[in-house]
This record gives sequence, structure tokens and C-alpha cells, in this order.
Amino acid sequence: MKVNEFEKKINYKFKNKSLINLAFTHSSFKNKKNTNYERLEFLGDRILSLIISEYLFLKYPIEDEGALSKRLSNLVSKKTLLEVANEINIKEMLKMDYSEKKNLKLKKNISILSDVCEALIGAIYLDSDLKNTKNFVFKYWEKKISKNISPPQDPKSLLQEVA
Repeated sequence: MKVNEFEKKINYKFKNKSLINLAFTHSSFKNKKNTNYERLEFLGDRILSLIISEYLFLKYPIEDEGALSKRLSNLVSKKTLLEVANEINIKEMLKMDYSEKKNLKLKKNISILSDVCEALIGAIYLDSDLKNTKNFVFKYWEKKISKNISPPQDPKSLLQEVA
């Protein structure tokens, strides 16, 4: 998939194409600047958490911190990021060493795709502003936010509460 096709898919056009290219560049991909998506991933992780935290804070005004934290944890998890990454076909855009791509293990694949999804969020933020980044996040997370009527409960916490 080409960059302009991907931009149409996510409904965001990058002004600075180097940001979108960087967001999809794995550390195994040898380039002149030897740069990759990891710094953008760091930023994107924090921005995603901020956007989702603010939304949950406003949407659930009577929930306590614990319930909000459970919701947030679920919505920014590798699993949810992977769902979004697959929905927008990030794998097609990923630039990595051919042998690395060929030998990609499932668990590693999940981590890489979710990390690149966070890097994309960071790239959108740096290319524009928080408003455009929120538009992207809400487009792909809104259904995921709405589907949980009560805060998600991980099995370990549920067992501890029952005990």
C-alpha cells in the first residue's frame, strides 16, 4: 500500500511525509539516518493515554479512579492497539529488514504492530495538533470505549475480589 492510499484510509494527510515514514520504520530496516519508530512510539503512547483518560474522565463522572484505570488499561493495551493496527492494515506499511519480516514470530508481531500504531499517533500529533490526533483516536477507539458498559475486570483482580 502506498502512503497516499494509507492516508485516505485513516482520513489524515501528512504535511511532513518524513514523519509517516519514520512511524513505519523498524529498527532492523537499514537507512542512512539509522532512525526508527521507537521515539514516536514513546510519544504516541502518552498522547493516546491522555486522550483516552480525558474522554473517560468526562464520560464517567461518577466512577472512581480504580474503575477509570481499568477502562484505560484495557483501551491502551497491546490487544486493543493490535486490533486498530489490523483494522488500518499497518503491516502493509511496515518497513523492516526482509529476513526479519520473514521470520517474524507471532508474539513479536503483536508487539511491533501495536508499537507502530502508537508511533502513528505520535506522528499525527507532531504533524498537526491534539485535535487531529483526537479525531484519529476517536475514529478507531470509539466503539471500543462504548462496548464496555462496566469497567473490564482482569481474571486475577476478579479472583482477588471474590476471595
